[in-house]
Amino acid sequence: MANNGKKTTTPLFGQQVNLLWPIKARVWAGAFLAMIFCLHGSVSCYALEAFFEPKNSRLGVLDLPRPTIADLAAYDVCVLPATSDLSQLGGHSPQQLLLARLNPALATDAALVEKAAKFGVATTSSATTKRLATFDTGHPSWPTFVLNEIIAPALARGYDGVLLEGIATRSGEDIALAKAITSAHPNVWVFLQDGFGLSKADGDHLGLYIEGTADELTQHTASLRRATQSGLPALAVGYGKAGDAENNGQLAQSLIAQGAVPFVTLSENRGLALAPLRERSRRVLVLHGWSSKEAEKAPKLPIDTMTADLFQTPLEWLGFEADFFDVGSGELPVQASSRYAAVVLDAELEFPAQSELKAIKWLAEIKAAHIPILFTGGIPFSREDARNQLREVFALRGTLAALPRIANVEVAQVDAEMLQAETKMLPRINDFKDLQAPADARALVTLSGLDTDLGRVRYTPAFIATWGGMWLEPSIILRGSQDSYLFYADPYRMLSAVLKPIGAIPSPDTTTRDGCRLFYSHIDGDGFGSQSAFRGHPFCAELVRDRILKAFPLPVTVSVVEADIRALATGLEDAWGPKFVDIAKSIFALPHIQAASHSFAHPYQWFDGDPDPGLYDEPFMALKPEANYLHVNPEREIRGSVDYINKQLMPPDKRVGLFLWSGNCRPGIEALRLVRELGLENMNGGNTIVSRLYPGIAGVAPRVVPWGDELQINAANQNEFMYANGWSGPFYGGFADVIDTFERTETPRRLKPVNVYYHFYSATSLSSLRALEKIHHWCIQQPLHPVTALQFAQMTRDASRTRLYDLGPRHWLLTNAGHLRTYRLPAELGRPDMSQCKGVTGYTEHEGSLYIHTRGQPRTEIVLSDTPTEPPPRNSAHLYLATSSAEIHFSELEAWKAEFQVESLRPVVAQFSGLPAKAVCDITIDNTLSQQTTDAKGHLQLSLPQNARVTIDANRSRYAVLQ
Repeated sequence: MANNGKKTTTPLFGQQVNLLWPIKARVWAGAFLAMIFCLHGSVSCYALEAFFEPKNSRLGVLDLPRPTIADLAAYDVCVLPATSDLSQLGGHSPQQLLLARLNPALATDAALVEKAAKFGVATTSSATTKRLATFDTGHPSWPTFVLNEIIAPALARGYDGVLLEGIATRSGEDIALAKAITSAHPNVWVFLQDGFGLSKADGDHLGLYIEGTADELTQHTASLRRATQSGLPALAVGYGKAGDAENNGQLAQSLIAQGAVPFVTLSENRGLALAPLRERSRRVLVLHGWSSKEAEKAPKLPIDTMTADLFQTPLEWLGFEADFFDVGSGELPVQASSRYAAVVLDAELEFPAQSELKAIKWLAEIKAAHIPILFTGGIPFSREDARNQLREVFALRGTLAALPRIANVEVAQVDAEMLQAETKMLPRINDFKDLQAPADARALVTLSGLDTDLGRVRYTPAFIATWGGMWLEPSIILRGSQDSYLFYADPYRMLSAVLKPIGAIPSPDTTTRDGCRLFYSHIDGDGFGSQSAFRGHPFCAELVRDRILKAFPLPVTVSVVEADIRALATGLEDAWGPKFVDIAKSIFALPHIQAASHSFAHPYQWFDGDPDPGLYDEPFMALKPEANYLHVNPEREIRGSVDYINKQLMPPDKRVGLFLWSGNCRPGIEALRLVRELGLENMNGGNTIVSRLYPGIAGVAPRVVPWGDELQINAANQNEFMYANGWSGPFYGGFADVIDTFERTETPRRLKPVNVYYHFYSATSLSSLRALEKIHHWCIQQPLHPVTALQFAQMTRDASRTRLYDLGPRHWLLTNAGHLRTYRLPAELGRPDMSQCKGVTGYTEHEGSLYIHTRGQPRTEIVLSDTPTEPPPRNSAHLYLATSSAEIHFSELEAWKAEFQVESLRPVVAQFSGLPAKAVCDITIDNTLSQQTTDAKGHLQLSLPQNARVTIDANRSRYAVLQ
């Protein structure tokens, strides 16, 4: 049966726990229950042992410096380095046990060595490295030192126990330390590596841990079975092989048979789940850049690559996330075939000359592992010997050399199904190469030209091969202008064909919630204090407040620039400052307004050394001398502005949750880190604009921009500045064209939500304000699902972090923080089996895609079955949500009954399906009972108040048939 919100018995303490509680509530509940059981001694020990049931529990041993909920959610027991930063978890579920992996005999921290000396514990420096020291584990103060300085700090960071490794077992020091820990912390679990000397008599909350190859583990079979049969819990990590599902599964089953909770992974990439769970990578490795010294040019950032510009958006739509690697930064990633779903070679990639042969060998290994490889733009090898090896590895024909003296170029062949997407393929002499596709490849376009030395030569710049493919110039785009590109081939179909061997995967979708297209709106603070052209010259912020924010019942995220509010910007009169504060307070007091910061001084360029800073005359907006601000300071811009807004402008129940980038919207690593450490989300950038003026789908920007380990969230759409031609006009007919963008990104694929993004200066004139009103009237009339900009940013980050595991044919486990609640699959694959799915509330179909909506739990299981008939037969009926225009929180969702709460700013329209035709349903809305009958397809359309408790009970029809 599906877990549809009913209270379910979980391993934790054998209690009835609602698995749908928000995570923070579960953390509180777990702490409360733990406190109770602390008072009752060993009772919790035996109940907690349910974590270690070999057949049912899931173990993950992960080497993650900063784990997220998505990384851990698939596992019941997680082993992490003791140094891992757990701040991204926000606590963890009481249905999960976190163990800190540490070696209490070693220290790599000089401060820890100093602390040991205060306890009188001597250390011996390693002969191999100055950073490593060994403690004198025989010293009588060593256990006390470990308890105070190693164990206690680990537990304070949020761990539930420890895994001790590297301690001598012959002298019994490991068991003595383990018992000392459980004595000092009665509810903490301690596992010993190779702790076969343990017995149940040594106390509660003790267990053993082993890891090794299949042969190494076999040597411990008898000891492991003897230990687990005596009642000791055991965790076992076996080293398997990538791509060897059968043997990996057998290794996991053998460990289960010995009574251990298994985790099969790679010795060289510990953390990759091979069995019993098998993780499917959603990461695509993008190789880009060059050796700056060799090429004599600055490094290229991921945001500036052709892949980010043209291919990242289709990759995201297909369910994949781009990881960028600069080949000039070092050796190519090891074990890439086990970490990535595919590899893309960026159009401007240049392998360093001394590394070209290594790169060919690396690519050959990727190809041998059946990981799709896509070459884009050109051939990134200059050496002849490297080109020859490339030809051999990928069965390419021709010399691969550029032919600069080509003439009389013709289009000899075109695959009409794949090409001619947005414009007709044209013959071009530029980028012509002596290159033909492998004999068994699918050629998408072939050019023919006349070379003065070689005669008639053919070039196949785009083809699909068994190993992936190539999409080279000049067959990628027609550059109509600097801001308008047209694809020769449909990038969604092209990339889908290249990635076809991977198979369809559930794509995290940030365009849809509960079956309806998302809506969100955000305002950058620019122009807050500008005087409008209306009679009396009211400030633009007043007009936006009164004509837009108060007039349309939609959530809006409003930001301000601190220097504007304080009248520190040049051109603002000092006397206006108190008035600006009052206006800002009145806006933030509106119940549907969410607060954001747009910085202190509106930086135009966020960090020095940006290779594409933009055309700005000043580093930030012009300020009065009394501002005493000379250089962009990210700390002042971010933390300072957020503190000011929170303390001076916010009502007591609101706080800033989002930071909106200004200027070139290229924040860099430092600024992004500051925002994250403040617990805020970030947004802006992306430059999505698709309209009659800019018709190419290349104008649809990706969801995110990676900056090192940080992540920038792009806005889903551009603002009015671009639509109004750099704010030079036309204003009404300019920004009103955003409606055209909304329509073009809805069909033939839903690529973006509806994002109404503008500045306060849109209220400067009647025409610009009328454009805003027209856009909002259009939005009100559409079947949209409104969310806040913060929610959208959270779900976008969650989409990037979502992890995927195969559980069987058309059966997947997906994990994330629960902000991302929609997954998309090709509709041809079937429909969710609601009786088998876990965490799924329903589904709908749009433009050939199946949109599956979920509860927003850390774990979701999707099980597809063949497409059912409508209406369904009574024996397979199962109520499910098809669409809803607002948030629905289910407390129960069973085959014939549902209970839920709706929350909205306006009346809600919801459609349910899955029941037989003409089924009589008792509908209770806030204690008012009525009846409604499903239509001929078993659909039930409900019109609900904006906030209501609702029950749908169709059991009357069900029992009538049974009688």
